[in-house]
Amino acid sequence: MFYFYESKVRYTKQTGEDNPAKVTEKYVVQDINFGGAESILLNLLMPYAFGGDIEVVAMKKVAPHDIIACESPEKVFKCKAVLIVVDGDKESRKPVFFYVGADDLESARKTITDYLRSYDAELLSVEETKIIDIYKRPLA
Repeated sequence: MFYFYESKVRYTKQTGEDNPAKVTEKYVVQDINFGGAESILLNLLMPYAFGGDIEVVAMKKVAPHDIIACESPEKVFKCKAVLIVVDGDKESRKPVFFYVGADDLESARKTITDYLRSYDAELLSVEETKIIDIYKRPLA
């Protein structure tokens, strides 16, 4: 089973024509375990690390309900919602969140609103994250 891991990576990055600078960036990666997720991040970012100086400084397992992306999104937004499930005469509300790739807040809100039309759901919030990119494993 694959999980998503929200990770912070610190490395020395060439920033334009300036001298290299130490940066900490957030990524989400999908893998079987923490070690696999760390390995994927290091392999993906090593070509951008000035002098090979790179480390994963934080990692936590996250469980988005889904990841919705547009073509080459500029930003990643975290959208919180409540799914409403009716079982007989009993109603339950399940809190969930989604990662949405979009160019701006308005586009993210439209994307998640369109997506939630197929559910009985209530959108609670849409907020921009500091996540640089999301790496999903390809379907086998």
